[in-house]
Amino acid sequence: MSASQLVHELQVHQVELEMQNEELISTRVELEASRAMYAALYDQAPVGLCTVNAQGIIVRGNPKAAKLLELPRDALPGRPLSEFIEPSDRSTFQSEVTRVLGNGVPCAFDLRMTSRGGTSFWAQIDASVAQHTGEPTSLHLALSDVSARKQSEQSLHDSEAFSLAVFDSLTAQSAVLDKHGVIVSVNEAWRQFARLHGAPGLTIDPVGQNYLDVCERVDGADDVDVAKAAINGIRAVLSGERAQFQMDYPCALPEKLLWFRLTATPLLLANGGGLISHKDITERREREAKLHKLSLAVEQSPESILITDVSARIEYVNEAFVRNTGYSREQVLGQNPNILSSGVTQPGQMAEMWNTITQGQVWTGEIVNRRKDGTQYVDSAIVMPLRQDGGAISHFVSIQEDVTAKKRLGEELERHQHHLEELVAVRTSELAVARRQAEAANDAKSRFLANMSHEIRTPLNAIIGLSQLLRKDGATPRQLERLDQVDASGALLLALVNDVLDLSKIEAGKLHLEARTFEISAVIKTVRAITFEALHRKGLNLHVDVSAVPAWLCGDGIRLQQALLNLASNAIKFTERGSISIHGELLDAREDELHLRFAVRDTGIGIDRIKQANLFQAFVQADSSTTRQYGGTGLGLAITKRLVELMGGAVGVESTPGVGSTFWFTVSLKRGTEVAADPTDDTAVTTEESLLAHHGGARILLVEDNEINLEIVSELLQRAGLRVVTAEDGVSAIACAQDAGFELVLMDMQMPRLDGVQSCQAIRLLPGWATTPVIALTANTADEGRDQCLAAGMNDFLTKPIEPDALYAALMRWLPLRR
Repeated sequence: MSASQLVHELQVHQVELEMQNEELISTRVELEASRAMYAALYDQAPVGLCTVNAQGIIVRGNPKAAKLLELPRDALPGRPLSEFIEPSDRSTFQSEVTRVLGNGVPCAFDLRMTSRGGTSFWAQIDASVAQHTGEPTSLHLALSDVSARKQSEQSLHDSEAFSLAVFDSLTAQSAVLDKHGVIVSVNEAWRQFARLHGAPGLTIDPVGQNYLDVCERVDGADDVDVAKAAINGIRAVLSGERAQFQMDYPCALPEKLLWFRLTATPLLLANGGGLISHKDITERREREAKLHKLSLAVEQSPESILITDVSARIEYVNEAFVRNTGYSREQVLGQNPNILSSGVTQPGQMAEMWNTITQGQVWTGEIVNRRKDGTQYVDSAIVMPLRQDGGAISHFVSIQEDVTAKKRLGEELERHQHHLEELVAVRTSELAVARRQAEAANDAKSRFLANMSHEIRTPLNAIIGLSQLLRKDGATPRQLERLDQVDASGALLLALVNDVLDLSKIEAGKLHLEARTFEISAVIKTVRAITFEALHRKGLNLHVDVSAVPAWLCGDGIRLQQALLNLASNAIKFTERGSISIHGELLDAREDELHLRFAVRDTGIGIDRIKQANLFQAFVQADSSTTRQYGGTGLGLAITKRLVELMGGAVGVESTPGVGSTFWFTVSLKRGTEVAADPTDDTAVTTEESLLAHHGGARILLVEDNEINLEIVSELLQRAGLRVVTAEDGVSAIACAQDAGFELVLMDMQMPRLDGVQSCQAIRLLPGWATTPVIALTANTADEGRDQCLAAGMNDFLTKPIEPDALYAALMRWLPLRR
């Protein structure tokens, strides 16, 4: 390139540089002007402006911010803004700053601040991100004092809370409606009523529902016109056509019928609307109905009723007074009751009445009055004062009954009274004699049965006991067969005695059922065991199905067992081939009450329908030939009938001659609770070996006046390894008891010189005998006999004939364990 070209290029480049320099100078001028304008806007802003860094430290602030914080402007930079924020709000400030720096989205929030001078105020802070070249990220904050706004908001909140509290304090169920009838809010009374009753259409929070629709759905208005009237009235109030609407209406709730007073009033607001309320007036209407009822009762009473003031001026008379006296109401109102005076009643009697009622007491007596037509009549009067709530007497009430006819009849009756009294006295005397004779006969029967029981059971005890001893001593097969016959005869005789006593107890009303928990399987097991021998002897099968009966029942299991056993024994007696079945079922169950049915079916001879009606009568069988062929007394079915009736049931029979019979009964029992088995309950402990093992050598005092029974029981005790000392009566027993070395006493009840009760009472008084077990041996099976034994201080009760197993079980229960 030539020199001239080089110079030209340099000149061009210089010109370009000068132009660029001029552009830079112009841009700088504009930038400075912009900065000046921004600074002016920043400084002259009507709100406080601060720039803070990411740590919340003030970088700069304008005069308004300095004024809010009561600091010189040049003292702002370097101070943390949190220094002026209330401690409880500082976490809010920091979280908002972090959020804005994180997402770059501006936000506004309110904080409580305190200036350097101690002035507290609410500040609204508008935060946004500010980017500066060469500087870290910072925030622009605009601070505005919004204390006045906050105060207005608080005042509005307080006003709303007060209004809501007043609204909720209303006892009537109330709701605010807009001009279209839409529910805006309801009070607490509304919500409580909805929670309690939950009527259709009435919800706990019905805001947004149209109240007019609710009116159509509320149950209780039998007449649809009631709902229509309510809807029309409320619409008229909401539209401004009526200043108020009010009506009463019924509401049928599940528990009762309620009455309400509906009131609708307009709300004087720009948007219109109204307030409706439902006040429960059920109690008031009931009082009004009661008052109306009482008013009708007074008005329609057959007795004359008049009411006067304290000056004895008549204020009210009922229809009966008008009818009885002949005076109209207009003729007597304001008059004194002496317009009825006949002049016959003594003046002193009227003075006594006035003195009594003015002292606040009730006067009763008879007054001779006169009707308007002049006829006299006798009134039986009750005159009483009426008191107000404070106790002051305000009125007097007189209730008068015309007893003229009654007095005339009374006089006639009085003439016959003396004769009737004589007849009654004679009849009463005859009845008393008859009653004493009946009671004496009943007592004599009871004593006879008790004595008969004792007299039969005592030799039975000897027969059965000696038979058992002979078995244990060893016997030939022929002798064992005869002993079986003796046992069978003794058992038959014992069953007969028990049946007669049971029937006597039932007829005398002295048979009381127990209420104990028992297992139905145990009852069936006992029935199987007792009937096993008879079934085996005849080759009959026994089928039992009680699976439909609850396993555990509560009632008298012994009497239920007795009823089943009577029917089963009867079925076996009249069945030669085939089978016997026992069936149980549950007919009905209501909570713990169970209604059960048991049936015993056989394939025996059957019974003609004509003869079935007499089966359940005492001492009656189908016919005389039955007694001759099969034996029996006819008591079993009669006792079964009485037992199931005592258990709330009935008994019946279905039978076909030559085919068989089904005897059934129903009973009412309670559901029982399962009883855990006692691990110590083992029937093996009643054997002689168990007594010998656990109580061998124990010393027993046996008191028995019958020599054979004494021998039998002594033998049973000695076989079990017990040492026995015997006494023939109570006097000898007391002498033996002077030696306190006995571990148990077996005491007969009926003995000469001193019976078992007297002997036990005397022995209990001896030193060392307070806790020694005493077991009664008696032929008296009555409940009063057992109670008498226990009351005398005895511990247990064994009935004759004495069963060895029962004797051994009692000894195992009461003998102390020997070591």
